[in-house]
Amino acid sequence: MGERPAVDFDGLREYANQVPMYKLIGMEVVEVRAGYARFRLPFRRELTQPFGVMHGGAFAAVADSAVAIALWGLVGADKAFTTIEMKINFIAPVASGEVIAEGTIVHCGRRTAIGDVTLKDQDGRLVGKCLATYMILPIEDESARPQWSKGN
Repeated sequence: MGERPAVDFDGLREYANQVPMYKLIGMEVVEVRAGYARFRLPFRRELTQPFGVMHGGAFAAVADSAVAIALWGLVGADKAFTTIEMKINFIAPVASGEVIAEGTIVHCGRRTAIGDVTLKDQDGRLVGKCLATYMILPIEDESARPQWSKGN
C-alpha cells in the first residue's frame, strides 16, 4: 500500500455522522483512526424484528459501516471502496440498550481489504461477529472526493 495518507480523523467522523443511512437508523461513529472505527447503535423499536429484538439487518448495517470507516481512515480520501462479501454470526439477541461495533482492518492490499467486527451490547456481552471484504477503487475525479478530505 505504500505510505499512509494524512487523514483528518475528526473530519471523517463528522462527515460520516451525516451519512443519511447512519442518521436513518440512528447509528453514530464514536471513534475513528487508521484501520479502526467504533460505532454505537441505540436499540429502538423501529429496528426490531417480529420477536421484539434488534433485526439482523441493523446488526449488519452497523458492522458493514464500522469496517468501511475503519478502511477510509486507513486508505484516505483518494480511494473509494465497496463491500464485496460479508459474513456475520448472530450470537445473542439485543432487546434494549445499544450495540457497540468495533471494526478493525486485518488486511489491506492494493485492491482488496478485509475487516473484522466485534459487536457487543452495552454491558460488553458479545452479541455478534462479522468478517467483511471490500474492493478498493481509485477516485480519479477530484470533484468526487468526499468533503471531509478537502484541503488535505
